Amino acid sequence: MPKIVPIVEGDGEMTAAPILFRKLLDEMNRYDIQVASPKNAHGRGNLQKTDGLEKFVKYAWKEPDCGAIVILLDAEQECPKVIAKDFSQRIIALGVLYPVVIACAKRMYETWFLASMETIVGKDLNGRPGLANKNLTISDVESIKGPKGWLNDLFPPGRAYRETADQEAMTRLLDTSLAKERSRSFCRLCHALEQALEAIDKGSKIVTPSFTNPDNEPRAMGNTVAGKRGKGRQ
Repeated sequence: MPKIVPIVEGDGEMTAAPILFRKLLDEMNRYDIQVASPKNAHGRGNLQKTDGLEKFVKYAWKEPDCGAIVILLDAEQECPKVIAKDFSQRIIALGVLYPVVIACAKRMYETWFLASMETIVGKDLNGRPGLANKNLTISDVESIKGPKGWLNDLFPPGRAYRETADQEAMTRLLDTSLAKERSRSFCRLCHALEQALEAIDKGSKIVTPSFTNPDNEPRAMGNTVAGKRGKGRQ
């Protein structure tokens, strides 16, 4: 069965990202796709350095039944489009064995929690006290520069946000419909996953976004390899 193979930045996403991708796949009724254990880059810097991204992509391609790779990043204070453009160009130069899609959270992964606060506040997080149940209104979640600090302020005294302990639990509580409505970068993640699934179904190789067209807009690079891989690969 084909697998989505995530490449992530840190320890928190090692458990949270598979939960998020399975949640999205279930909503798409794609029970024919598995999610592999993520490849942990231990920081975006290890992907940005010379041959770093290429090493991790090659590593992910070796995953048994690799169907497509999803690179999940935090843009932090940088422009997601700039990061994605650099990474996609490097992958295209590397040569594409399996589809690769790139999704950058505007600010951080935790920004997506802010987009679904009403489903997270007031809930225990894996048996630990969670966020205070307050009536919160955030007009633009992606404008908040420090989402982790914002979450910290909602924890009870003596309790702080910990990626490895809380990211998984909050991901389970995340309402993807709210996140799509309130976060453009989360919409991009969902679209990237859809592009990966389409590439698996068609047996095509893509890198997206590719930024190869004259208007400098993201576009999938579709080199069909029909006959080599198909939808029903076991």
